[in-house]
Amino acid sequence: MKPYYITIFYLLTISFSGIAQNLNLTNSAAFDGEPYLVIDPNNDQHLVAAWMGFKLGEGIIIKSKYSNDGGTTWSSTNEIPHISGALSSADVSLEYDSNGNLFMCYIDYDNQNFTQGEILVRKSIDGGLTWGTPVTATSITDCPNQLCIDRPWIAIDNSTGPNN
Repeated sequence: MKPYYITIFYLLTISFSGIAQNLNLTNSAAFDGEPYLVIDPNNDQHLVAAWMGFKLGEGIIIKSKYSNDGGTTWSSTNEIPHISGALSSADVSLEYDSNGNLFMCYIDYDNQNFTQGEILVRKSIDGGLTWGTPVTATSITDCPNQLCIDRPWIAIDNSTGPNN
């Protein structure tokens, strides 16, 4: 058998075996974008996804789901509420600490006038099933006349050093 026939056979086998999967987690006809996926460092079958999603009457909010079976099935959607009524959310990221706590970082802001907004961090002690009360990392009022809250991300020191 020629080498390219083997390659084609292998690729077809993978595509029909169920190893490769492509699931729509949101099942929404409206905007869902800028997704973020994290794998639990203590359990590679536990995945958590978060993204920006449209919610009627609230605009763009952060949504999340988790999977305990490597992504074959997913939980129902968690909707993260705004810190006040007329805001929009964006730029979500996720990270685990060395104790197994999961943290979510995102912005909640006035996307019309840019007069209010914050980079928020929430903690989940149950792998993304529930999310705690948000804590402000930075406020737009901390940096007048600048758009200082755009595109945050979260990084956690999981070393054995003093900042762990």
